[in-house]
Formats: sequence, C-alpha cells, structure tokens
Amino acid sequence: MECKRIRIDENVQREIINHRSLRHPNIARFRELILTPTHLAIVMEYASGGELFDRISNAGRFNEDEAQEWVACLLF
Repeated sequence: MECKRIRIDENVQREIINHRSLRHPNIARFRELILTPTHLAIVMEYASGGELFDRISNAGRFNEDEAQEWVACLLF
C-alpha cells in the first residue's frame, strides 16, 4: 500500500499560525493540530451555539440594526 505524505501549503500554514494567536470571546479557540501521513486535523474549542453560517442562513435577511449587532460581536 502506498501512503502519500501530506504537504501543508503556505496558505494553510499561515491560517494555522494566525488562528493560534487569536484571542476573542466570539471566536472558537485553536486547541491542537493533528497530522497523520494523509490528513491534517485542526481541533477547535467546542461551540455549543452551532455554526455561525447556519444561524445566518436560517435567519434569512437581517435589517441594518441586526447586521450591525452581528458585525460588532465579531469585531469587538
């Protein structure tokens, strides 16, 4: 059986480095990086509220006040 070595490209390396340094109450924290010969897994803090994308998708359109509140939570 042939096993290909995983190669982490420059963009993925940069994402890992950047995410490790993030400290914000509204961003799931980086916990661990797991490398196998064929896979790369990034272990993140558990977020009980679910995916932000799903919450935004399910809500449909936001009015300006709601959108401003979401952006403020992400930035500050």
